[in-house]
Amino acid sequence: MGWYYQHGTITDVITEIVSDQRVEKHRKVGTVLYTVERNRDGRRYAGVYLLESQGREFGYKPMDETVGPYYYGFPKAWLADLDPPLNTYAEQWRAKVRAL
Repeated sequence: MGWYYQHGTITDVITEIVSDQRVEKHRKVGTVLYTVERNRDGRRYAGVYLLESQGREFGYKPMDETVGPYYYGFPKAWLADLDPPLNTYAEQWRAKVRAL
């Protein structure tokens, strides 16, 4: 997936992301927003959104743990809220979150 941009503030971008009914928890760490979300089957997984600004526009790049993102600031306590990993990328990503 690519980047999505909009006019406004970084708060507007975060509000747009977390207003989705699937998002149960969120925390911004630097330029990354971490979430606990539910998929259509009701399974909980970790979301990772990169945040950036370009002039007067702010944007985000949505990812989740199944793509093995190189960002590990996800709150360790939240790992207990997630359902079992869906693939080895998610499994390895969670291990790195735990290790840091």
